[in-house]
Amino acid sequence: MNGRNIFVALDCHVHLYQLGDLPKLLQAAVRNARHVQLHTQETPWRLDGQPVLPTLILTELNSRDSFAVIMKLAMSPGGDSIHGWRFEAGGDGLSIFARHDDGEVALIISGQQIVTKERLEILAIACRPDVENGLELTNTLSEIRHRDAAAVFPWGVGKWLGRRGRLLDAALAAGKPGDFALSDTASRPFCWPEPRLAAAAQRGFMVLRGADPLPLAGQVEHVGAFGTLANIVFDDERPALSVVAALKSDVTAMKAFGSRQSPFAFCRAQLLFRLTRLSR
Repeated sequence: MNGRNIFVALDCHVHLYQLGDLPKLLQAAVRNARHVQLHTQETPWRLDGQPVLPTLILTELNSRDSFAVIMKLAMSPGGDSIHGWRFEAGGDGLSIFARHDDGEVALIISGQQIVTKERLEILAIACRPDVENGLELTNTLSEIRHRDAAAVFPWGVGKWLGRRGRLLDAALAAGKPGDFALSDTASRPFCWPEPRLAAAAQRGFMVLRGADPLPLAGQVEHVGAFGTLANIVFDDERPALSVVAALKSDVTAMKAFGSRQSPFAFCRAQLLFRLTRLSR
């Protein structure tokens, strides 16, 4: 792949619940990427003044294709804009550049949140949301590989416990780095241990981070605040494929950024989320 090396601030687990939230989501991603850039200058892993591209993976259920909605804006003859944001489709059909009138740029990549027959959750990065839910785990991973996408097992409340946890352990034992990645989320309280993440990283599996915002007021502001800073070979014509290639490589330089929630914030968000679902 021909390209240039750039830094991306990758949030691998983003939901867009309504189109009206898109400007706030993009502004949050840009603001948080700028914070990462300033903070990293103070560490041994210096950026030397290079910009950081906010990169968001829209991991939606196949019943809610937010990426397709944004793509319609990108493909509209008049170049429809939302609050100063204009959209330009990438050449791979899986990516969209969002450009603001003030010069800010963010990258949006299509993805899907999939639930297997065993009720394990998997994120497929850089594919259209057309993988069937309810397939067995091995078949789901095969479908993702068939699409040249990247598979990620995201942490979630209770999702790695019991039988599902044992299935994930078996997949880690049988798999090898590059087959899939794991991801942490900002919603995991800092006092909640998850030894699988550290164990997987020690074995060479990539461990990513994602905001995984809930459909609650203020959650969109967290997008891009908990992620992975990566130095990748970037092809402007194939942005999504550039990210996938970096995620499957064992030589990609990466650095985690962001902090997890406090126990109080976690409990409050979970309670509000459940009350909201009950009221519907």
